[in-house]
Amino acid sequence: MKRIDDFKYTYLKINKTSLLSILEILLVLSGISIFAWFIHGERLSFWIAIGGLMMTSIIISFAILRSANLLSLLGLDSLKRRIIIISIRGIVIAIILAALIRKITGLSLFPFPLTFVAVISPVIGATEELIFRGFIQGNLKTSGIFLSIFLAAAGHSLYKYLVLRSLPVDVGIDFGWLVLSTFMLGLILGASREISGSVIPAMTWHVVFDIIFYGDFTEMPVWVWS
Repeated sequence: MKRIDDFKYTYLKINKTSLLSILEILLVLSGISIFAWFIHGERLSFWIAIGGLMMTSIIISFAILRSANLLSLLGLDSLKRRIIIISIRGIVIAIILAALIRKITGLSLFPFPLTFVAVISPVIGATEELIFRGFIQGNLKTSGIFLSIFLAAAGHSLYKYLVLRSLPVDVGIDFGWLVLSTFMLGLILGASREISGSVIPAMTWHVVFDIIFYGDFTEMPVWVWS
């Protein structure tokens, strides 16, 4: 019986505080989802998307105001040896994975020359990590390790699905594979955030992957809001 109680306390900490955190995060994810689904539209759809983004921004802003330590809330408050080691490993994996995907899709192994996309795309990727692995996963720590990693990964997968599904043209994406791969990768990045105690390894992985994969694109990828 004690083991069950210990498990609940460590991995599934459900109480009034955690329920409020879960509600806050669900509202944040709702705002992000509204933004992703409507951002490719025009006129009314565009303003609905902006409304969703504003709702998300307001909720995060209030959470920041309540927080005694902004860097801690986002998982950026330390740079220990363990974080650096995990980040380096992530960089190596990101380079190999991005190069392989480029080769499979008929691109050169590495991007050359680099374009403006090599700057903008990583910024978007780093922002996604700050929101999903940083704010969302970090804010759900009071609810336990498993739930925080799961919801952050599920939220990121939903966002990717909606922002691509809402494109006005068919870009030939396998949405089942997109959701599965994004979710599984989200679990891995979430685990790295938990093990390292920082969002830096996840951000590093995402930034390096985006630079290698998109670095020589002359136009922004289809998933960028345009």
